[in-house]
Amino acid sequence: MEYVVTTEQMRFCDRQTSAYYQIPEAVLMERAALAVAQAAIRMLSRTQKQQPSCARVLILCGSGNNGADGYAAARLLFQEGVQVCALFCGEDEKRSDLNRMQADIALRYGVPCHDFVIQDGQMTISARKEARSEYDNKEEAVRPLAAEYDLVIDAVFGVGLSRPLEGKTKQLLTEIGTWQIPVLAVDMPSGIDSQRGGVMGCALAAEETVTFGFRKLGLMTYEGAEHAGAVSVAKIGITADSFRGNVPKRFLLSAQDIAGMLPERKKNGNKGTFGKLLIMAGSPDMSGACTLAAAAAYRAGAGMVRIVTCSENVPVIQQMLPEALITVVDEKLPMEEKKSKLREAALWADVIAAGCGIGTTDGMWENVRVLYDILCNEMREKPLILDADALNLIAAKEKPEQFLRKRVPYRTVLTPHIGELARLSGYKITEIKADFVRIAEKFAADTGCILVAKDARTYVCAADEKDVLRGCLNQTGNDGMATAGSGDVLTGMLSAAAAVVPDLFHAACVSVYLHGLAGELSSGELGKDAVMASDIVAHISEAFLKIRCESMRDE
Repeated sequence: MEYVVTTEQMRFCDRQTSAYYQIPEAVLMERAALAVAQAAIRMLSRTQKQQPSCARVLILCGSGNNGADGYAAARLLFQEGVQVCALFCGEDEKRSDLNRMQADIALRYGVPCHDFVIQDGQMTISARKEARSEYDNKEEAVRPLAAEYDLVIDAVFGVGLSRPLEGKTKQLLTEIGTWQIPVLAVDMPSGIDSQRGGVMGCALAAEETVTFGFRKLGLMTYEGAEHAGAVSVAKIGITADSFRGNVPKRFLLSAQDIAGMLPERKKNGNKGTFGKLLIMAGSPDMSGACTLAAAAAYRAGAGMVRIVTCSENVPVIQQMLPEALITVVDEKLPMEEKKSKLREAALWADVIAAGCGIGTTDGMWENVRVLYDILCNEMREKPLILDADALNLIAAKEKPEQFLRKRVPYRTVLTPHIGELARLSGYKITEIKADFVRIAEKFAADTGCILVAKDARTYVCAADEKDVLRGCLNQTGNDGMATAGSGDVLTGMLSAAAAVVPDLFHAACVSVYLHGLAGELSSGELGKDAVMASDIVAHISEAFLKIRCESMRDE
């Protein structure tokens, strides 16, 4: 497990490392700069035919400690023979003590240090006064800013940005963004909100980001993730000890973590041992949702799957998925007969899922409402997964928070994409995109449900009125999975996981991870453009094999 921290959590950790554990800030900074310099050399080695020592690197240094990291990295690269230019683009009166110290050290070692100046409307690089003696005449000391570098290191703001970019810094980053030169970001890409991941005025997109200590929340959500590129976490001496017992509740899970959550199959097990699932899915126009969800459940290890659907879907299911059991509940069925059939099916099942492709008619709402009432009154702790049209119906017919609170907390899993979350929560889609994690956590707290908020970076969370209890940002998957039916596949996989993984939150994390991994495997074989939901189902087995191999490797 890897912690994901907010801006305030990271600052607290920084302070405790130096104030309580007495590790000097300058020591941490030297290790941070070394990690940046090493990353820069790796990038240059990949992109340059000549040795990195022949490369030219522009290091953008802001006024704070992120800029100080930049000056220190410039010095280390300079000492390796790299042609560097440390360009100060902050405000001199706002420079931190460490920033001034690192700039002075760089100058003493002969590192070319310059100021970014807009002169007569032209962006220029002006040698700092302390370094003017290196130049034979005044003209050499000032030159136009030009795309003459092999790499740009962005050490302007890091996690210190608190307001939208403007003025000359915005002009500079906008200009460099047009250069088509690789960028290495230090801690955070400049212009990205380290808390929410949004762009603040403008932002410089990086090919790679070296972040320190722990991943920042803004690196994990879009647009932050898009601007960060490949993220590596440098261990510079800031450890979890510095949280002083108040460890972050948000985290990432690795393949090894997922393997540890996935129980081994019992050698003496039978089809009942591995879960009996009930999936209410499909409508006359959406028969595919039934087979996708049920097939995914079987591929994810379920022992038995019963589909509750309309009579029109029976021939399709029998042909496409003969392994599935079927219970027909048509919308026009008399109420008492509906209740009897749904109660019998719910009693049979270990896990219940509803919503995939069921439509939003009044008759289908009646079916969902009957099933939900049975579960609230008689089976309050039985795992329930609500997806797609079940969520749309709840949003249209009820006050979602009040309706969903009827069950035992954290025994219901909701799997909305952003549009469905908007309908449920009352927030606009633009508001959710701008503050995805916070709004997801608030809705989870308001409903007492485990929320699987689906986006480019799916977030699984459970929360109460005070704080997030647990929050997992998933790392697997790609845009090839943005295809009809992909959500139905996840619902089937989640139903299967809920039957065998004791902790329902962990079941959600496991299924989201494996779903994304199956999507990656599909894209790797077919290309992102060609992936269909059925391809994801076809690669679930390979995803499980990869995870099982991780488990064996640990042993």
